Parts: sequence; C-alpha cells; structure tokens
Amino acid sequence: MDPLVWTTIAEFWWLGPAVIGTGTAGWLGWLGLRHQRSERARRLAHEAAKHELRIARQRSVAARGAARVARADLARVQAERTASHATAADVAAARLELQSAQREARAATAAVRAGRARMTAARAALSHAARGASATEELPLARLTAAHDAVTARWMEYETDAARVLAFPAMSDGRQPLTAAYLTVRAEASSLRPTPTQVARSQVAAAQFAAYRDAVQRLERAFDAAEKEAWRQARAAGTAPAGASAPPRSTTGDAPAEPGSAPWSVLAQTAVARSTEALTRAAEAAASALDARLSSADGRRPSPSPQAAPRPPAHDQDRGPTDSEAAGDPESAGEPRRRPGSTSGPEPVWPVPARSRTRPPTTEG
Repeated sequence: MDPLVWTTIAEFWWLGPAVIGTGTAGWLGWLGLRHQRSERARRLAHEAAKHELRIARQRSVAARGAARVARADLARVQAERTASHATAADVAAARLELQSAQREARAATAAVRAGRARMTAARAALSHAARGASATEELPLARLTAAHDAVTARWMEYETDAARVLAFPAMSDGRQPLTAAYLTVRAEASSLRPTPTQVARSQVAAAQFAAYRDAVQRLERAFDAAEKEAWRQARAAGTAPAGASAPPRSTTGDAPAEPGSAPWSVLAQTAVARSTEALTRAAEAAASALDARLSSADGRRPSPSPQAAPRPPAHDQDRGPTDSEAAGDPESAGEPRRRPGSTSGPEPVWPVPARSRTRPPTTEG
C-alpha cells in the first residue's frame, strides 16, 4: 500500500470516533429533551394544582391577618365609645368590618381545603399515568383542548345547520343575555388557549394552564345555560323537535340520539311544506278575487268555482228523515226543483236579460 495512505490514516484517525461520539451525544440529548418535555406535559395538572394551593394559602394568611386587624379595630372603637370619643354608628361599622373579614377568612380556608383535595387528585392521576403508558390524548392539556373543541363543535351545529337555525334562533342572537354571556366567555377561553408552538415545546406554565382550565369550565357552564334557554324558547314557540324535552348532552361523536326525537331533516321538510301550502292558498285567493272583480266590471254574474257539496252536520246525520222527506218532497230531500207540468228534468235557469241595442230604422226602396 502506498505510504501516503498510511500517513493520512495516522494523521486523521481521530475523526471517525469524534463524529460517532458527536452523533451519539446529539441523539442521547434529543432523547433526554423529549423525555423532559413529555414529563413536563404529564405533570402540568399537578403543577397547576400546586400553584393554586400556594396562592390559596397566601390568600388565607392575608384573610386571617385582616380578621385580626378588624377585631383589634372593633376593640379600639368600643373603648373610644366608652370614653365618648366615638359614636354608636362607628361601633356598628367596625362590627360589620369584622364580620366581613371573618367571612373572607372562612372562604379562604375553604379554598385551601379545596386546593389540597385537587392536589391529592392530581398526584393520584400522575402516579397512575406513570405506571401505565399514557397516550398523547390523555395528557392534561390535550384533554382540556379537546373539551374546548367539543363545546365549539356543539355551538357550530347551531350556526351551520339550517334546521337548527330555524328552530333555535336564540343560539345565534347576540342580544339574548345568556348567548351574549357565552360569546364573552368563548372569547376569553380562546385568548387563554396555548398556541401549537407552546404545546409542542411544553412551554405552558402552571398559571396559564390553571387560567385556561377555569375558562373552559366557565365556557361549558355558559353554553349549557344558553342552550337550555334556547330550547325553552323553542318549545314555547312550537319549533322544538317533536318528542324532545331537553337538549342532548353531547351532539358530537357516535352517541345515540334520544328516543322519540324527530330528525332535523323532517323538521326542515315540514317547514318547507307549510310554506308551500300557504303560498298556494294565497295564490288561489288572489285569483278568485281578480275573477270576481273582472266579472263585476263586465256586468255579469261571476261564475262560481266548483266546490264540493256541503256535508250535513253530525247531528243531522244521526236524526232520521223528516215527515216531508218521508213523503217524498223533492225540495225537502235536497233534490233540484222541477218545472210544473214536467215529469223529468229540473227547472231551467233562464239567463239574465241583457239591454237591447237600438237598431237604426231601415229605409224601404
């Protein structure tokens, strides 16, 4: 072998191990970063519960301190009242301040207990996820965004389905108080939703997750209230689906429909059929009025439209024939009047005589 080749190998032999080591270190670093991000995403609900518990404890400490200050102020005002330096109104105001501070302290203590319970639940869910192989859809943020998307999908059905727009106009009317409240909470939840970049890089802080979770919960409650009010108005107006007494809890997915509820297509077809029938009746009435007006202008009686013979009332059908009908009287039996002296055929109806025209006298040749 050429000595130059051996010299090159001897000089640059270290390049191979260096490249392999760099690639291995980069691969291991990428795996470590991915594991760190997935662990951070899995612990997001636990970190949010810890953050809320810390804030609740701080508020509880501040509320208890405010209650102690209010109690000291009440003692001071009572002492001044004894020395005639304060009035009874000052004592009553100080007592009200103490009562309000005590209520705030009790509420803060209850918030601390709720935070501890939420912390325990988040820790249990985290330990369960650590034992099993949790998918991406089971992560706290993924579940939260799925709940947000589910509410948006339910609202979009009331916006894009023509039958629902006709049946429930309140869901699209921003002047309705509950619908306006839902739209306000919807905008707030959309502004707090993390961006796809933040989700991919696990850059969502615990405080942001807690705020977004509370906004989604308020969104669900606001939508349920607006939907119930829209269904109440639809039932009062008679546009609600037949057989449905309450709105379905979920309108997405493969959930079975409520028994006895009419399809939305049937409701739309019924509305179209009623509109067509109303237009047909209006056209017939207009044609009859026009015919009557033209006939009166020409000086002749309008031709009656062919109609079915009126049926006798129910009580007339139940009674037997009268004496005249039993005797064979044609007028009482409803038969047409016959001409006197004629054995067959009804009495002829003579036309209305027209005004004779004056003819000019003829001249004889």
